[in-house]
Amino acid sequence: CKGISLYKQKSYKTAFNLLYPIKDKIINIGGSNAQRDLFSQVLIDCAVKGQKYVEARQLLHSRLRNAPQNKATQRWLDSLKKRTNL
Repeated sequence: CKGISLYKQKSYKTAFNLLYPIKDKIINIGGSNAQRDLFSQVLIDCAVKGQKYVEARQLLHSRLRNAPQNKATQRWLDSLKKRTNL
């Protein structure tokens, strides 16, 4: 909850640092696939806006491995590559 609250307050690096360690455990709290996907999107947005570009790239590549046809994720990755030259 604290990580999501910090995200809303635009404290992206701190939010990322709280949310990233629990990314693989989020399934344990339940919720729908869409709700878990929203968590993933918030985490990636925290990484990008918090300038944690390596982590953002890794998270985006992971999303593409799970859903290779996801055009939104591919656009997000392309945008990150243009912005950071990673």
